[in-house]
Amino acid sequence: MDTTSPSGAPPRAGRREWAGLGVLALPTLLLSLDMSVLHLALPHLAADLRPSSSELLWIMDV
Repeated sequence: MDTTSPSGAPPRAGRREWAGLGVLALPTLLLSLDMSVLHLALPHLAADLRPSSSELLWIMDV
């Protein structure tokens, strides 16, 4: 199967490919935002709750 256009340029992404990229990128963006907020809040949580080392790991994993 030939995937190049007659002019020799590769085919351009259509609406379906862009929608697929958005579906994959949105959860990744939300997860990275959530993790950065948690990393910024962790010192304050540790000061208020005084967790042990294993409890801190549980907070980060949850």
